[in-house]
Amino acid sequence: MQTTLRFNRHLVVKDPRITRNRIAAVLFATSLCSAFDARPAVWGRVQSEFHQELPGVMVIAQSLSSPQLQFSTKTDGAGNYSFEELPDGDFSLGANADGYIGTTYSPIRIQYPLRESRDFVLPLAVHESRAAEINVRIFGTLLVKGRPLARSTVCVLREPIKKCVETNGIGQYSLTVEPGVYRAWVLSNEEIVWVNSLEFPQAGSYRDPIRIRQ
Repeated sequence: MQTTLRFNRHLVVKDPRITRNRIAAVLFATSLCSAFDARPAVWGRVQSEFHQELPGVMVIAQSLSSPQLQFSTKTDGAGNYSFEELPDGDFSLGANADGYIGTTYSPIRIQYPLRESRDFVLPLAVHESRAAEINVRIFGTLLVKGRPLARSTVCVLREPIKKCVETNGIGQYSLTVEPGVYRAWVLSNEEIVWVNSLEFPQAGSYRDPIRIRQ
């Protein structure tokens, strides 16, 4: 009795020595190869930092060697995206959405038949108007005997937050922190010339909170 193995209606093998188990193994391997080839060149999911799927996000694949070569797609209702075909080469892959901070992978090597998977997590953007509502802005001019204290360092500390900034050529500085009580100091020519506590009970702007005694 002869066993005939057929693929896609084309006669491949006609050999009585081939067993049904061997046929099943070949068919299984073939199905795996077909599944592998059917995968997109690049695919993944886009989520927010709170693990929510983001539909309608623009994902762009940009060739690094040919700037005019660009491909784009959008995520579906479950936040999934895919590029079915991309030419071989190095690409950047970026996801952007209104209200979120865009994220980019670069470089990504595309080399057929290898496939790539990249997931995105987009942080929520805080608009400047909203940041102004929740933050404290400290600014002013440092003067010593009527002269600007240029190129000096202003620091504020509230564990674990520490922020420092250098004054410009006319002694001006600006810092943004959260409301609270801070330990503050001014460093000039590697010496501390002023140190004190500063309290900012609520969000807003505070002008010249640092006054160095003459």
